[in-house]
Amino acid sequence: MNDNIKRKPSVELLKKVYSDELVMKNNAGQKISVPKDGSLGLLAFGYRGLIAWRKAKGVRFNINQYEKEEEDGKEKK
Repeated sequence: MNDNIKRKPSVELLKKVYSDELVMKNNAGQKISVPKDGSLGLLAFGYRGLIAWRKAKGVRFNINQYEKEEEDGKEKK
């Protein structure tokens, strides 16, 4: 297998991740509001922090465009 190939997550995974209600909590269990400008601490939450920040900024994931690109890629092979 070629290690230089970029791997994309599946459409199903992206739909699940972006549709889940993300509630960010600190170690004490208190809910954290995600600032629109972000916070370095969100990186500690991994993908959940990144998605929560994108949602706070109002970034929308276009699943239809992603599915189209995935289909176009399969047709080229």
